[in-house]
Amino acid sequence: MKIYAKVGESFQQIGGECPDGCIEMTSPRPGEFYKATPTGDWEKDMMAEFKASRPEAVNNIKVTIDGLTFDGDEISQTRMARAITASSGDTETTLWILVDDSKATVTIEQLKRALRAAGEEQTRLWIPAQN
Repeated sequence: MKIYAKVGESFQQIGGECPDGCIEMTSPRPGEFYKATPTGDWEKDMMAEFKASRPEAVNNIKVTIDGLTFDGDEISQTRMARAITASSGDTETTLWILVDDSKATVTIEQLKRALRAAGEEQTRLWIPAQN
């Protein structure tokens, strides 16, 4: 059965007539993160794979400040930012739930550092390394 795809895309059609703008491929797409080349072969789409992996990596961010390990996912970052914004100063304290579900009294200054560290880790995860 013939396989058709658009060059530079991962879409494939198996069988039927060759759709406009498509070429015949030499084989079925070998996996989710492959795109068609002008030669009819498939090549790994590293950027698509990288982008697909980012949300899970961000959801698993953990940061340690003064021996306290905080969740650093986007929801936790938002909670930290709210607590910081609503505070009256760096020495103010608040009750916080840490990664291990233990309770800790933390300062706003500690939350600021945790938020910054989590944001830096998210940036590192979100932007591909340059080769």
